[in-house]
Amino acid sequence: MTARPCCEGQLHKIGEDVSEVLDIIPAILRVLRTIRAKYGCGSCTDGVVQAQVPPRLIESGMASTALVSHLVVSKFAWYLPLSRQLQIRAGQAAHLDRATRPAGQKRAACWLRSLYELQLRTIQASPRVFCDESPTPVLDPGRYRTRICQFWAHAMHVPTMGRPLAAGGCLCVHSQTRHRGDRLGILQVDGYAA
Repeated sequence: MTARPCCEGQLHKIGEDVSEVLDIIPAILRVLRTIRAKYGCGSCTDGVVQAQVPPRLIESGMASTALVSHLVVSKFAWYLPLSRQLQIRAGQAAHLDRATRPAGQKRAACWLRSLYELQLRTIQASPRVFCDESPTPVLDPGRYRTRICQFWAHAMHVPTMGRPLAAGGCLCVHSQTRHRGDRLGILQVDGYAA
C-alpha cells in the first residue's frame, strides 16, 4: 500500500514494528541416490569401466553417516532410546532395520575411539583432575538382570591466570568397579566417605 485510500496521498515509511515467533523445521528424511554410469569401448569388447562405490559407514547399509550420527547423538546426548527413535522414524514413513542400531553405534564408536583416547590422555596429563563417579545399572547378558557399574566423570583443571576461562575437558569413563587406579598429580574428588 503506497497511497491513502481517503485522499490518495503518497505514504512514506515512518517506522516499523517487528514481532518474532519461534518456528521449527522438522528433520527431513531423504534418499541420497548415487548413480554410477558404466562405460564400454565401442571398438573392442574388453571390460567395462565404472567409478567405485563411495564408502559407507555401514557397508551395504541404507543409513548414511548423518543418520547414524543423529541416532547416536539422540541416544547418548538426549537420552532417547533407539527403539523410540525407530518408532518416530516409522511415523515419518521411514522403516529402519533394527540391525542398523547396533551396527551404527559400533561403527561410530570405532571411528570416535582415537578422539576419545586423546581427550582422556589430555585430561589425565593435567596436573589436577577432578573426578566423580555415578553408579549406573548395566544389562548383564546371560543373567537376565542388571549389575551396577560406574561412570567416572573426569574433568581437567585449566588455570586462567587472569585470562578468560580456557576450554577444559570432561569425559566419562565406564568401569566395572569403583577403583580408578593411581595417577601422578592431584586427583580432586568429593568428600564421600567410601
